[in-house]
Amino acid sequence: MAPRRSGMLALLSAVACLSGQALAADTRIQLGVRIPAVLKLKVLDASSQEAQVEVLSNVRTYDLRFDLADEDAVAVEIHGLGPPLVVGREGGVFRVANRSGGEHLPARYSLRYTVLYRDGAEPRARRLPLRIWAQVS
Repeated sequence: MAPRRSGMLALLSAVACLSGQALAADTRIQLGVRIPAVLKLKVLDASSQEAQVEVLSNVRTYDLRFDLADEDAVAVEIHGLGPPLVVGREGGVFRVANRSGGEHLPARYSLRYTVLYRDGAEPRARRLPLRIWAQVS
C-alpha cells in the first residue's frame, strides 16, 4: 500500500505546485477513472455455410448485426446464437449480454447458416452470404 500512498502524495504535491497554492492537511481531492468502451469483432474463418467469429468487449450489452451480402440471397437462417435467427433483406440483430463484468474476455461464436436463394439464381461458388458487425446497444 505504501507505493500507492506515495504516488498519491506525489500527485497532490504536483497539483499544489502547479496551482501555486499550498494544500491544507484536510484537503480532499476526488479522482475518477473512465475506461473507454471496447468492442471489436473479428471473423476468424468463414465460408458459404459457416463462420467462426470472435468478439472482444468490455461493454455490458452489444448487438451482433447481420446484413445479406449475396445479391441472390432472399434470407439466411443463422444457427449458433441460441434460437435460429432469420435474416432477410432488412437485416437482423442478436443482442448479447456480456457476462464478463467489464473484463476484456473474448466471446467466440460458431455460426452455421442455411441460405434461401431467389428463384432463378445461378448455381455457382459463393462466399460468405452475410456481413457481420458488432455495435454497442
